[in-house]
Amino acid sequence: MVPVNGEPQFPFAPSRQFSLVRAFLLGGRKAALNEEPGSYRRNPRFDLGLSGGYNSYRRLIHLMRQGPDTKDLILDAAEALFSEKGVEGVSLRLLTRVAGVNLASVHYHFGSKEAVVKAVFLRRVRPLNRERLAMLDAVEGRGDAQVEDILVALMTPAFRLARDPVRGKHFMRLCARFYSEPAEYLEKAFEAEFAEVIGRFERAFARALPKLSRDDLRRRMHFSIGVMVHTMLDSDRTKKWTEGACDPSDTEATLAAVVSFVAAGMRATDPRVVRASGALETVQVIHR
Repeated sequence: MVPVNGEPQFPFAPSRQFSLVRAFLLGGRKAALNEEPGSYRRNPRFDLGLSGGYNSYRRLIHLMRQGPDTKDLILDAAEALFSEKGVEGVSLRLLTRVAGVNLASVHYHFGSKEAVVKAVFLRRVRPLNRERLAMLDAVEGRGDAQVEDILVALMTPAFRLARDPVRGKHFMRLCARFYSEPAEYLEKAFEAEFAEVIGRFERAFARALPKLSRDDLRRRMHFSIGVMVHTMLDSDRTKKWTEGACDPSDTEATLAAVVSFVAAGMRATDPRVVRASGALETVQVIHR
């Protein structure tokens, strides 16, 4: 075994850890080594340092803790698979094979496939929403928050996550899957997770735009979020369709453009003025 940063590294996948502990407790070091086929047994550098007794068991547990967390392995595999195949297209058997864990681990950590889906969703959304609220707190703490300030707090964490080279691509595709393949249990989780965020931002926008009715405010928030999500979901397609004018990989420039555009929409003319102008009569004539 080769230490990394001075710490011994456990060379087995987490799916083997329970078997190793059981084998060691029942048969000692030799049995634990025989539990794992392959080059580790034949490599003279591989040495768990197990000579029997309680101290050896403690060392084995210590080594196991150096490896990746089983729960994270399951969530990482689930996020990638769900984004590629959709929730219904992924069986627990496929999930365990890709994650390198056994079925018992999934049931132990989550209990069901539905719980895995919710955990994948919440793992990304909760930190995202915490950052949004923290940014909104900072904006409101300065006093007299403008529409642009509130939009930056709402959108920056999402754009940041979308551009993350490891987490972003899978999660954006996963969001599109969740939207096109709705499930009641996920809808409930979504509503519970976003209730505070939507309420806080709605009140902040209402203070910044006191002349807007509640219905108009909610419509404009809905349109604003639609612009944000559409821009983030497929950066390659967005860049292609705009011939490079909109490049979501340039997070700062894209965020500035989106905030500027959406802020103008939030402050736009009252819809009643548009209706009174007769502009919509053209649509009525076309559809007669």
